[in-house]
Amino acid sequence: RYEARLKKDANDRTALYILAEAYDKLRPNPKRAAELTERLAALTKQAGGAVDAGAQAQLAAQYIKAGKVREGAELYEKVAELDPKLSAWHWKEAAVAWLKLKENDKALAAAKASAAAAPENRSDLLAYFWHRHLGDVFLEAGQPGLAIPHYAQALIKTNIAGYVADTKKKLDEARAKAGPDAPATRDTVVDLNTASLAELQAVPGMTESLAVQIVDRRKKQPFKSVSELIELDGVDKALLDKLRPRVRVSASR
Repeated sequence: RYEARLKKDANDRTALYILAEAYDKLRPNPKRAAELTERLAALTKQAGGAVDAGAQAQLAAQYIKAGKVREGAELYEKVAELDPKLSAWHWKEAAVAWLKLKENDKALAAAKASAAAAPENRSDLLAYFWHRHLGDVFLEAGQPGLAIPHYAQALIKTNIAGYVADTKKKLDEARAKAGPDAPATRDTVVDLNTASLAELQAVPGMTESLAVQIVDRRKKQPFKSVSELIELDGVDKALLDKLRPRVRVSASR
């Protein structure tokens, strides 16, 4: 019925939208879904409407499903700039796509941009996949040291037995490849002034919010002692005592 409507009016926005959704979810046809989503985006642009980041992300996903991986990777990177709230996820998707193309330099650049963005926090399951996929990109692209904290954080975000077992194997693989240069994870001690956001989040008791506060604070003034954590929101004496064995401040600081 909606295909018939579209034949009568190529600019029928309702038909374009419903068909794009149908070919995405109900009767999978990535090529057709991508074509329809492109047409809908073009109509929106012609009408002077704002770019819909969500629709663009959906189009990027359809490109990849249809085998147009390069187009998908490039579009995900553009969407990441348009959607700050989901920037980390979109950069991650771009990184995974570049890795499929064996363009490791671009995959690493996108993965680092994802890691530097505000962390994925919509749900623990999505956070698991975000960290897990970043870990896989860093490991496969030859940066096992960068993969370690993401695998460690992924383990914190899930208790699904299969995910836990598989991620532990990947973490062990990354540690073996990184050797003595392996960065700190949840069972080691991290430096408040130098640890990455992922390394901080891997510390038992450390929330994403607190890790972000630490990074923001040290940009203005480096920590001189672990005790200064008590000045941050959400940190009481009990939490400070829990964190002490796992964090430190470099003597040079």
